[in-house]
Amino acid sequence: MFLKHTPPHLDSTCKPILRNQLAPFGRKFLRGTGLVLASEALEMTVLFLSPYSFSKWERSQFPYIGKHYTEAFTKPPLLDNDGVFTNLFAHPYQGAFEYNCLRSQGANIWQSVLFAALHSTFWEYAIEGSEERPSVQDLLITPIAGSLLGELVHFATMRMSRNGFTWYEGLFVCLLNPAFLLNNGFKFAKPLKKNKCFNP
Repeated sequence: MFLKHTPPHLDSTCKPILRNQLAPFGRKFLRGTGLVLASEALEMTVLFLSPYSFSKWERSQFPYIGKHYTEAFTKPPLLDNDGVFTNLFAHPYQGAFEYNCLRSQGANIWQSVLFAALHSTFWEYAIEGSEERPSVQDLLITPIAGSLLGELVHFATMRMSRNGFTWYEGLFVCLLNPAFLLNNGFKFAKPLKKNKCFNP
């Protein structure tokens, strides 16, 4: 498996081949969806075990899940009262993870944006809809700010991967681009040899 590369006199390294980069979109989508659903299951567990001050979910309301879903799907989204940390950090971070679950497999920007929007909507209606009405801020901020953040960290990750990761670059990827780590590990491109770039 080979990759096109810049001439040796312009660059002594080449980009890594990402997992599923040359695979059909369907394979990228299924793997990305699996990663997102696994992260959402973990997030749901954390929210269920968290105090109300953090999750804003009333355990006494659990028996009324059917009523909550009816409201979620028949009434318009609401402006939520979540704090600045949740709206301006947690949701963009979640959106960036969803974006990079696809982008770090070689999908293009627009495929990744739509993927993040799809999963953000799924989370608001199918998961959080069991406890509360969907949030206007979350439906907008998660995929939009998340995609912008996701593309920035994807670009930075790809630049760092060309010559391998230092320990602090690896820490950056673990914290800000875990989807890349889950999809690709810390593999990096080897120096050009005989005008060919091999998948490490």
